[in-house]
Amino acid sequence: MKQVKCKFPVKVMGLFAGLCLSVSAFAQSTTVTGQVKDASGEPVIGASVLINGTSNGTVTDLDGNFSV
Repeated sequence: MKQVKCKFPVKVMGLFAGLCLSVSAFAQSTTVTGQVKDASGEPVIGASVLINGTSNGTVTDLDGNFSV
């Protein structure tokens, strides 16, 4: 009888953990793209683009484009 009572909370906790992991994995799949230009409108080559609060980043290409 005690084993039946223990299995239910374990299954619920497993389901909850699975949902949490799937939500965090979904949140990380967003891609941000753009173009860096200077004051005169020319593309900036080799500019570093970083996401605030993280160590994620990239460098712009020859046309000033980036994708993170």
